[in-house]
Amino acid sequence: MDQNEDLAIGFGPQEREQLLRAAEAAGKSPAEFVRDAALDAAEDPFPRALANARHSATELASAFAHIDRATHTVTPGPDSPMSSRDLRAASRRAA
Repeated sequence: MDQNEDLAIGFGPQEREQLLRAAEAAGKSPAEFVRDAALDAAEDPFPRALANARHSATELASAFAHIDRATHTVTPGPDSPMSSRDLRAASRRAA
């Protein structure tokens, strides 16, 4: 690909210069660089995981739907901040 040849993918002048510098640094022609970048992006596992996220979330929601939330209570530990109810009870005991 000639350096002056327009790329069919529509890069602007600044983007084209950036592409040419990156391709040169990688030792590839601009067309090879763009092709390899596109193929690498297509093989990236993140987009595949993102595409499956809705299905995974649905499965997780149904898996946890049977848990009775009423039986899962949080007991405050000794380092937990006191609520206003705790403060009133403590002041009544102190009086």
